[in-house]
Amino acid sequence: MGFRSSFAYAILIILFSCSRANTVRLTGSSTLMPPIADIAKLYEKKYSVQVRVESGGSGRGLRDARKGVGIIGMVSRDLSSKEKNDLQYEVVAKDALAIIVHQDNPVENFSLDTLKKIYTGQINKWSKFKIPLGKIIRVHKAEGRATLEVFLQALKLENKEIKPDLIAGENQEVIKTVSSHKNAIGYVSFGAATEEIKQGAAIRIVKVNGTQPSEKTILNEKYPIRRSLVLVWKDPLSTNAKQFLKFVFSKEAGKIFQRHGFIPTLLK
Repeated sequence: MGFRSSFAYAILIILFSCSRANTVRLTGSSTLMPPIADIAKLYEKKYSVQVRVESGGSGRGLRDARKGVGIIGMVSRDLSSKEKNDLQYEVVAKDALAIIVHQDNPVENFSLDTLKKIYTGQINKWSKFKIPLGKIIRVHKAEGRATLEVFLQALKLENKEIKPDLIAGENQEVIKTVSSHKNAIGYVSFGAATEEIKQGAAIRIVKVNGTQPSEKTILNEKYPIRRSLVLVWKDPLSTNAKQFLKFVFSKEAGKIFQRHGFIPTLLK
């Protein structure tokens, strides 16, 4: 390789490295991805800084953040004490888990105990609720998903006790499956469910312990399956990443969280 070629190659490497350093990168929760992606688009437009947002589940967000390479992780559950000690974090919004069924299913309410019996295979048919829809199709979340952890914690179950018929990763996969099967039941982010219902998804949100999830019942803690939406990272972060984090708590970003059905910490 000649001097000019070597010099040009070196310049390209430097430019590529600078570009990567200037890019803000977030990975993790599929629940947080839609609002954060919209916030990122607005931020890019206002400040001409590239922001990459990738899904993969809360487990990935935590793993990537722990690597300490400037990645911000997205996590859709409350952090453990160890995670709080290991990482920097901020709660950006509040959410709940919505229990969903097909829009043609007339069931109105589940107790936590009934949900436990459904998902452990003690209740297998909708006839138990005087609904002629045959066998219950239990849609369950894949391991590594925070939604799964929150669900198991609420029902006081271990994953090995669940008797799933179908396993899905993203919220949209669960919603699509329940929309396509009149006898299916699933659980997803409340924000994702309300957003998809607005878009015409054939699902309904069912009360739990007699309470419908809403901003009011999540904040006053009457709805029983709630969670925090969290961003995590390890210092040091780039100046661009710090500025983006600050923007996430702006009124503009708060409106985006609200539009997606979440309760921004800013407005709590």
